[in-house]
Amino acid sequence: MEIHKRNYDNEFNKDGSKKFNEFLGEFDIIETLFEDSYSSQRIGVAGDKVYLIDEIEVSGYSSGSRFEVKELSSVKRI
Repeated sequence: MEIHKRNYDNEFNKDGSKKFNEFLGEFDIIETLFEDSYSSQRIGVAGDKVYLIDEIEVSGYSSGSRFEVKELSSVKRI
């Protein structure tokens, strides 16, 4: 799963240009802990590292969701 910093409801600015969206990485999702329309929490792996991937709802202007990726350094991939 490709993860970007944002998942916009509308990915274009008022002038028609595309909004910047930082690429956070490509992850194999091994477990979904929680999933809703604009929120989720997943465990993903990339290489030999394990990550917690949080998706949080954003409301108002530039609404949609934002992602935070945190390495779980105490968890080792088998």
